Amino acid sequence: IQSLSVATIVSLMVVFEVSFIVESRYSLPSQFLLVFMTLSLLFAFKYLNSKTKTKRILLFLLTTLFFGLGVSTKWFSLSIMPALFVILILKENSIETHHDNRILRIILKTLHI
Repeated sequence: IQSLSVATIVSLMVVFEVSFIVESRYSLPSQFLLVFMTLSLLFAFKYLNSKTKTKRILLFLLTTLFFGLGVSTKWFSLSIMPALFVILILKENSIETHHDNRILRIILKTLHI
């Protein structure tokens, strides 16, 4: 019961926070940029973990679509390009081929790849 009352109080505080009401009136490009960059990274991870060819093609197209939408929103979204390349390189260099590289194994386990 205590956690329910705490959750209710926190929810009411968030609902009646004035800054959310003020910011909701503006359509800032950074809000769209965040959504496009997040979706691009999400579909990139799903692409790397997919098995079938048709699913990989669809996920690759979705990754490039949202990456393109992010770039067209702001040039800052080009900053996730190195992250996409690092994810791809880490996936290609699997844990089995690098038994002696402890740091790479930790990174791969952290990313759940």
